[in-house]
Amino acid sequence: MLLPLYYEAFRASELLQNRCVTKVLNSSVLHRNEPLYWTMEFFNGQGRKVAELKNLTGKLVREAGLIRPERISLHSPEDRVQVQTAKPDRAYSANRDGGVPPGDSTQWSLRRLMAEMLNRPAEDIDPLAGYYEMGLDSPGLLGMVRALESRIGVSLSPTLLFEYTTIAELASYLRENYASRARAGG
Repeated sequence: MLLPLYYEAFRASELLQNRCVTKVLNSSVLHRNEPLYWTMEFFNGQGRKVAELKNLTGKLVREAGLIRPERISLHSPEDRVQVQTAKPDRAYSANRDGGVPPGDSTQWSLRRLMAEMLNRPAEDIDPLAGYYEMGLDSPGLLGMVRALESRIGVSLSPTLLFEYTTIAELASYLRENYASRARAGG
C-alpha cells in the first residue's frame, strides 16, 4: 500500500464524473529510495484526455495496520504497539571532531538540527542511521524539512528526507546542490 505524500500539479479541463479511465505511463514512474513518483492521465468516456495529476509522490507504508491503529484488534496489553524514541542499534564511534569528517560542517549542522528535533545531544546522532531508526516519524520528517528550509533560505521538496534517508546522504545532497547555503545554515 502506498501513502500519497505530495503532487506537483493537477489540471483538469472538465469534471471527473461518471466514467473515467486512468493511465500511468511507465516512463513517468521513478523510484528514488523510499518515494515512488508517477504521473496519471485521466480520460473521459469518449477517450479524450481531460485531466493530469503530475508527479504524484507516494511512500510505501511499512505496516498498513498502523495507519488506523484503532482498527487493529488488540487481545492483550502485550500486543499493543509501543512507539519509542530509539537509539541506533549500531555503536557510533565519534572522532575528535564529533564523528564528522574534517571540513563537513553541513553534516554537523544536520546532526544538531536532528538533535533539536529529538531532544538529544548532537553527539548521539548517528549520521548513518535512518530517521525512523532514530525515532522521527513522517510528520517529524516534514518538520525537519521546514526547519532546514528556514535555516538555509531555500524551498525544499517535502519528500526530501524520504529520498535521502540518512544525515550522511542528506549532507552530501545539500553540499552538491546548495553548498554555500548549507554551510551558512549551521
